Amino acid sequence: MAAGDFTMTSILPVLYSAAADVAKEPVGFLNAISMDFDDKAVALNNTVTVPWSTPNTVADYTPAAYAALGTATTANGRTLTLSNSKVDSWSVSGEQEQSLLNGGNGQEWMRQRMAQGMRVVRNSAESTAASVVYKAASRAVGTAGTTPFASDLSAITAAKKILIDNGAPLNDLQCVTNSDAYVNILNLGIVNQAQMAGSDQERRTGVLGQQFGFQMRISAQIAQHTKGAGTGYDITSDGAAVSATTLPLEGGTVNTTGFKAGDIITKAGGTTDTNKYVVTTGLTATSGDLVIGYPGLRVVGVDADELTIGDSYTPTSLFVRSAIVGVIRVPYIPQSAIIQTSTITDEFGMPYLFVRAIGDGIVTYRIHQVNGFLCVNPEMNVTILG
Repeated sequence: MAAGDFTMTSILPVLYSAAADVAKEPVGFLNAISMDFDDKAVALNNTVTVPWSTPNTVADYTPAAYAALGTATTANGRTLTLSNSKVDSWSVSGEQEQSLLNGGNGQEWMRQRMAQGMRVVRNSAESTAASVVYKAASRAVGTAGTTPFASDLSAITAAKKILIDNGAPLNDLQCVTNSDAYVNILNLGIVNQAQMAGSDQERRTGVLGQQFGFQMRISAQIAQHTKGAGTGYDITSDGAAVSATTLPLEGGTVNTTGFKAGDIITKAGGTTDTNKYVVTTGLTATSGDLVIGYPGLRVVGVDADELTIGDSYTPTSLFVRSAIVGVIRVPYIPQSAIIQTSTITDEFGMPYLFVRAIGDGIVTYRIHQVNGFLCVNPEMNVTILG
């Protein structure tokens, strides 16, 4: 590449080369959920509607001379908003750019810089997906503060039981965990001892096969959930029926954060309920409605049932692939005499918009992406606490 040849045309081959080198940290969620990649440009906060329906209550059938009117229902949908517009940018002065070109290493520097740009944007999408998934689970199992799978895989079977009880289809099951929990599994005798595992393949490759029907994946973007500090809340005299997802509460002390989305709650008092419910919509008032994941309460909530927020935890998510939807697009940025754009996809099909903007003595480069994620079916989504 000769001096003065740092143009959009000369950069594009470098950009395609960088795309093949983008994967750094594991992005288990983006590989595990139902993803929609497209290079069609969109605006921030564009929406996608995903059909969603709940079951009716079964009724007795009575023969009649004329067909009876069916139970009234509404065609429902859940809205996925492309609410995240992310960018990684860098600027190079004309002198610096020319120096790179004169030294003959401009292409390689640009290739590495582009790869790093796609890397951080991709990791941001993975982090967003991880947060959406665990905050929309139906229920939870396990012990907060204790990394799962230290001695066995019983947490997976406990989570699968919840999926079965919720009526989730048991095909294309996914389990996404962090590296600590993943390594715990690798260290189990039933995995690394050939006479127990039936093969030494997992030990030799370091790649876990399916466990109880779940495809095992790692994410580097799973963060610890810090619990809300609310105390003293109890269910009002209105109570809450089995399957209720909205719980009417009173008598609480907020302590600034109250209930947070992702908190794990248990209730006790007038009824015995050992289930661990996941808060999907928090509450920062002394009274009001708290929302938990569908299909809601398994045991009726009665007046004075007190709610307790579980300890902070690091989630492992188990779900049916189709339960989680993700959409990734590129933003629409008009081209001009000083702004050039090009869309590139990486080896996973994820699109990015590359922008080159020429200023006064300086050139700015940007890697853009717009994305949104939604849990369509919380009943097909369970958390293991860690």
